[in-house]
Amino acid sequence: KSVRCEHWKFARVIEAMLGDGALAHARECRAFISQPLVHSYGLCAFLEYCAAEATVVLPPENSALGPVGDLMNAERFRSIEAIEGVPYFWSQFAKLRSKIRLPALRHLGLGGGRLDPAIMRNIVDQHPGATISVRYGLTETPSVATHKVYRPPHRPEQDWISSGRVISAYEVEIRGENGQLVVAGSEGEIFVLGTCVSDPSGELRTGDLGYFDDAGELIVTGRRSAFIKRRGYRLSPEMIEAAASQCEGIRDCRAVGRGEQLILEVVLARPRSDVELLAALRQRLSDTMVPDLLVRVEQIPRTYSGKIKRS
Repeated sequence: KSVRCEHWKFARVIEAMLGDGALAHARECRAFISQPLVHSYGLCAFLEYCAAEATVVLPPENSALGPVGDLMNAERFRSIEAIEGVPYFWSQFAKLRSKIRLPALRHLGLGGGRLDPAIMRNIVDQHPGATISVRYGLTETPSVATHKVYRPPHRPEQDWISSGRVISAYEVEIRGENGQLVVAGSEGEIFVLGTCVSDPSGELRTGDLGYFDDAGELIVTGRRSAFIKRRGYRLSPEMIEAAASQCEGIRDCRAVGRGEQLILEVVLARPRSDVELLAALRQRLSDTMVPDLLVRVEQIPRTYSGKIKRS
């Protein structure tokens, strides 16, 4: 999507991030930003690291290997200390981690959506001393609305679901379907307010759902438009997909609602029967979230940033 946003808005938010200590990990390091500068996450991360006086390395143009595969070039990336990437990038990174040697890596940056905790733990096993930053923002909110840095030692049960506290350049409200603020701790739609959002009104309705936990940190739970209605329940496709992805033999998947049916499209890593797959899913999902039908596909449609296409 194309969004117009004045330079001073980026500058003001990045200044706030520096003042809040949200970019301490970026100070004078050598960073690899896996997203291109035409992507809002890539552009924002680039500006943030430059403001922190870091040296930025971008993916080679027209690389046949892609940004993850390029990291296997040990000579070029030996000195990389920080990496920024979307969930799809990190899921591919986890699969190739045995072939990637990054002895100087000390920070992992995650943006663009929630990553399966099992994948994150897989990566942390190889880089236990690295800090991990989780960011929440949209193209219309330069650079991010919330930010959190997780510091080692990382707990085995760590889930990395919190997107952290609101950057001082913004305000974030959680509103119900009636447009009113919800009770603290309750889920609702996320609204970002402030002069730095791209909308001249100073208010952005994100379409995302979430809540503030007891520590005042934002937990993003999904998209309002993405929910699947089934048997009177409102189901999160992300929750179904996260559980299914942990089942042995499933390489990738997408949950789809068609009428009253819940369908799970699956890309298999090895042959497995429907009976085996459904039995595995029942161990991880409630009865209302177990699919009615499994459909085998060659690949799951994704956007450029790796997000599953819902249309």
